[in-house]
Parts: sequence; C-alpha cells; structure tokens
Amino acid sequence: MDPEQATTNNNHPTKEEIQKLETSAKKYFEKGNWNKAADFYSQLLEINVKFYGDDRQPELAELYRYYGEALLEGKKTEIFSGNVKKKMQEKEELELAKEKLEENQVVCVSEKAESKDLEIQSNNETINSDTQINGGNIREEGKKTEKNEKSEPNRNSNNPETEQEESQSSEEDGDEDEDNKSKTEDPLDTLEIAWEVLELSRLIYSKDVTKNLELSDVHLLLGNVALEGEQMELAIEEYIKSLKIREDFGADERRIAESHFQLGLVYTFLPEGNLKAQEHYRSAKQALSRRIDRLRLEYPTDEEQIDSLNQIIIELDGRILEVIDSEEKIDQNQTPVFKEPSLPSGPVNTLIPRKKPVETNRDSNKRKLDGGDEKDKRPIKKFKVTEDS
Repeated sequence: MDPEQATTNNNHPTKEEIQKLETSAKKYFEKGNWNKAADFYSQLLEINVKFYGDDRQPELAELYRYYGEALLEGKKTEIFSGNVKKKMQEKEELELAKEKLEENQVVCVSEKAESKDLEIQSNNETINSDTQINGGNIREEGKKTEKNEKSEPNRNSNNPETEQEESQSSEEDGDEDEDNKSKTEDPLDTLEIAWEVLELSRLIYSKDVTKNLELSDVHLLLGNVALEGEQMELAIEEYIKSLKIREDFGADERRIAESHFQLGLVYTFLPEGNLKAQEHYRSAKQALSRRIDRLRLEYPTDEEQIDSLNQIIIELDGRILEVIDSEEKIDQNQTPVFKEPSLPSGPVNTLIPRKKPVETNRDSNKRKLDGGDEKDKRPIKKFKVTEDS
C-alpha cells in the first residue's frame, strides 16, 4: 500500500496532504530556502518511516538525499551569513574608532586653547585674587554642604522603585543570555544530522545496482559535509568513491569534473597537497574540454552551455595558478594564503546543474532491505569519526 493512498481513518495524512508537503519541499529546495525545505523533508520522512515501519525502505533513499543536502546547504548559508555579518561589524567598529580618534584630536586642540585663555584671565585678575579666592571658597564650601545634605537621603534610602527596575533589568539580561545560549548550543549538530541521513541514503542506494549515479551523488554530498566539518581525509575518501563510481559507470564529463574539482579543493587545505590539487584541477579541466568538443559535434548551436563551460575552464586555470603560487611561497619559506571553502557562487562550484527533487518511483512490489553481505554493512558513522571506525 502506498502511503499517499492512506486516509485519516488510520490516523495517517491524506494523499492530498502528503502531495502538498512534497510540493512545498520541492519548491523551497529549488528556491534555495534550505531551512524550510529541510523542515518539509523531515515531515515527509517521519510520515513515510512511520508508515513502512522501517527507515531503510528503497522509497526513502531520495528523501534522505534531499533532506541531507538541504541541511548541509542551510548550514553553509548560516556560516556564510555569519562571516559576512562579522566583517560588517568589524568595518563598523573600525569606522567608529576613526570617528572617536578624530573627535579626541579636536577636543585636545580645544582644551589647549581653553587652558591658554584661562591662564591669561588668571594673570589679569591677580590684583584682587586673595579676597576673591577666599570669598569664593567659603561660598563654594557652603554650596557643597547644602548639595551633600540634599543628596545624602537619596543614597541612604532604599528606593523600592529603583530596586524593582534593577531586578527587572537583571532578569531581562538573564533571559537574553539564555536565548543566546540556546542558539549557540545545538544539542545535535546540523552537520552530524546531515551526515547520518545521507549515510542512510547511501546504504539504500548501494543495494540497488540501477542507482549507481545516485550513489555517486550521495558520496559527493558526504564529502561536502566532511569538508565543511574540516575533516579533510574523510572528505577525500568520499570524493574518491564518487569519482570511481562515475568513471566506472560512464557518467557525463561534468559529473566527473565535479568530483575532480572537489578533490582539488580539499587537497589545497593539506600541507603536502598542492601537487594533488593541481592534478585534480587539471583533470577537471580536461573532462570539461572533452565535454565542449562533444557539444560542438552534437549540439553546435548550444553556445550558451559551451560559453558556460569555457568560463569554468578559465576559473580552473586561475585555481591552478593560485596553487602554483602557494607552492612557490612555501619554497621561499613564506606563508601561503588559501581560500576557505565557500558557498557555490561561481561556475566552478556548480559544474552540474542542481538536481531538482522528483517524484519517488514507488515499486508495487515493496521490498525491505535485508542485511545482505557482511562486507556491504557499513554502520552509520557519527560525523566525528575515529581512525578505528
């Protein structure tokens, strides 16, 4: 029985309600509204897992894949936005510091001029200074005594209104601290959740020999999760698996170039990885060149795609030069500067068009995943793995 055919008679959402969730999930995924997309995919998974009574049904692989990617992209957006906000704050603080410095310089000049005027005035009034100073001191002392008498009761009295205001202010500060603490202390890190749901997708796809390219996509996403978590060796492991599957099963050149590019990127963050980075960037460039040659033969009028691929090749040349430059700096005992992984903003990071969510093809012969061969059982890794895992 298909979960979409269920009715409210068995406390299950109706077909129309499920279709509405699927439509919303796809819409927000395509728009790049990752948090909302993740929320809808999470709801769909909860419904389907409850219906099948098994979290490893073949029908769930695609939902896991899109849920994991939405979580990953949402986390990357959050990191990117935080970095932008931090840079803006630093810029504002710098401008404020400059303004204060200029104000202080003006105040210093003004104080010097005022001090000079007072000195001249004092010299002109030295004739009757004794009388004026003594009288002034007596009057001033009287004013101070009167002022202290008036202010003393306010200091010594316990003002209930003042205490209440201070108490409310303290409580508000405490609430703000709790809010900030709850935002920063996420009990389950988003990257860990993304890793685990993508692992479930990988496990399901690995049992289906017709889903090899989908499996390669999931390995690439697992590599991206590891890269965002700065687990470079784990990222390389997943990218290599993605590349091998794509090469073995005849994936198109853009997919192969994508795997090479991600390997080149991760190797730039390893101390001895520059040569490997150059190798994979050049392999990505060669794959795209083959793609262009094929397009010119088969689709000579598709100038838009050809131009797009040429722009990617130009950017790859820039990446190669950057790696070579950093290698020269190392040879000269200088500190190389590497770019951090960023959101997909340029053509290199979007080597293949983002796959849109599609309807899951539900087989009439429902089959549960059995244990299979022992060698195929890869337990769901926690994102922070150890060497023994």
